[in-house]
Amino acid sequence: MVRPPLHAGGGVGDPFGNSGAPGMPPGDESAQREHDEAVQQFALARGRFFERVFVFPVFAILTNASTNQDTQSIDIKSNGDSFVRLVAMRGVVNTYGTFGAGNNFEARNTFFQLQADGLEDFTTSGKTVQPISFDAAFSENAAPWLWLSAPPILRVGETLAAIVTMVNAQIPDEVGWQAQFAVRLVDDNVWCELYGT
Repeated sequence: MVRPPLHAGGGVGDPFGNSGAPGMPPGDESAQREHDEAVQQFALARGRFFERVFVFPVFAILTNASTNQDTQSIDIKSNGDSFVRLVAMRGVVNTYGTFGAGNNFEARNTFFQLQADGLEDFTTSGKTVQPISFDAAFSENAAPWLWLSAPPILRVGETLAAIVTMVNAQIPDEVGWQAQFAVRLVDDNVWCELYGT
């Protein structure tokens, strides 16, 4: 961002106003703002996202005849910061067969857990891991995303795993349920700038 020496009057650097650097000298309040704007414009010019939807790989179809549990995971990535915030999540259960279709039976009987690096659990009873049903977490049609008021911080490089379990044993073998799960991650530095914390 500084002009090469050929255009800067020889080997001696120009005064600040002619150096090609953006904004005002350090110490001026507007200097930080112009610097931040330049960084953001550069990032946007590269087509980077500060918030992304991470979609978990396809879960297995859960049935009584085959399996009633499946685990899928995603790798935490960022656009430049070392940390991200998990601000929201969304899950649905697709029904194969006719039993329970249309009455949300499958969402009430399909549960999930969310683990960060296998060390911390998102759902708990306070004493042990306590899975939550898709119906309890995502049944509000007006706001289908579960937004977190205090989004947890995740380190880039960690693994976020979702464990989905079907718990109703009265389902015919020909019926299957398949979960879909996604989370919204925002770069931590951007989240802090947006909400001033």
